[in-house]
This record gives sequence, C-alpha cells and structure tokens, in this order.
Amino acid sequence: ALRHYDMAASTLHAFPVTKEYAAALMGRGLSHTCLHDFPQAAGDIGQARLNFEAIGDRAGSQRAEQYRGLLEMERGRPADAIPYLRNAADAYARLGDVDQYIFGLTSLFDAHALQLQWEQAWEVSERGWKLRDEVRHPGQRQWLYVDRLRALVARGRLTEARLLLAEARDAGASAEAPLNHHLTAAALELAWAEGDHAAAVALAASLRQSGSG
Repeated sequence: ALRHYDMAASTLHAFPVTKEYAAALMGRGLSHTCLHDFPQAAGDIGQARLNFEAIGDRAGSQRAEQYRGLLEMERGRPADAIPYLRNAADAYARLGDVDQYIFGLTSLFDAHALQLQWEQAWEVSERGWKLRDEVRHPGQRQWLYVDRLRALVARGRLTEARLLLAEARDAGASAEAPLNHHLTAAALELAWAEGDHAAAVALAASLRQSGSG
C-alpha cells in the first residue's frame, strides 16, 4: 500500500490543491501508521488535512482528523487520540454520515476503554446504539454489539449483557472473522465477570488457538 500511495502522491504532487492528491497523502499516512513510522504518518496526514481544507472538502478534513486519532491509538497514546476522534465523530454527525460516524464512535470507545474510562465509554456506546438500525454495514453493526456488551459488563449489568451476547451472535453469523474474535473476547470478559472462570479459560484458549492473541 505504501508503495502505491507514494507513487500516487509523487505523481499528483504537481496538482497540490486537489482531492486526489490529499487522498493519496492520507493513504500514505495511514500506511506509515500501520508500519509504525509515526513522524512520516503525522506529516502526511497533517498535510492531507490542510489540502482538504483548502478545497473545502469537510468530509475529507474530518477523515484526516480521524486518521490522526488512529495514529495516536497505534502509538499507544489513547489520551492524545481522544480529542481527534471526538472531533471527527461530532463532525460526521453534523454531516449526517452515519457509517463514518459509527466508525468514529467505535474508535472513540476503544480510546476510553483502554484507559478504563467506562463512564465515558458508556456515553459513546449510547450514541452509537441509538443508530444501530440505521447502520448498513454488518461489520459496523457487530462493532456496536461488541462495544455495548463490554460497556454493560463494565457497569455490572450482566443479565443484559448475557442476553445481548446471544443476540449479537445471531446478528453476526456472517460477520468477518476478526469481528467474531472481538465478540469472543467480549464474551470472555462477561464470563469472568459472572465468575464462570472455566468458561473464560476456554474462551481464552479458543482466541489463542485462532491466532488473535
């Protein structure tokens, strides 16, 4: 991906004030993020945002904001990621872009959860849960279930969490494998909270066997 985005950015450098050039920069920045080359990632994403702003592309600008938040998450700085992710999610809400809004909320949920800020994570989950019937992508719906389940467990609402887990498994029968791994991890948290340590150990073993850590 980095090689292709770098080629695109180099080719489009002669046309800096264009959506295509900004998109190439942002793709290259995301590639650098995945490779943990964070200075290069920050430079590309920051320049992409400036270019999107220059051409009045608000959606592109907010996507760059979100990518900067994901960069901070990847470098292990969830506290630094929160302002970027919150700003992007709020902007998507104003733009009426439900799919991107949900993606922003799930990223924001993770940032709070990593810091054990469960009250804030619950508030984020509430925002997304209200829109679950409007979400078109099955993967995003599954993420909403995972976040909601984890938030319920953190609040000690274990009966509701158990019912939701069954619903999530039915709804996510065709979900992508990584999402099913995350649902299994949430089920592990529930089993442990319920005191069913044998089930928790079995779920942990299944995650290890599937290679998800």
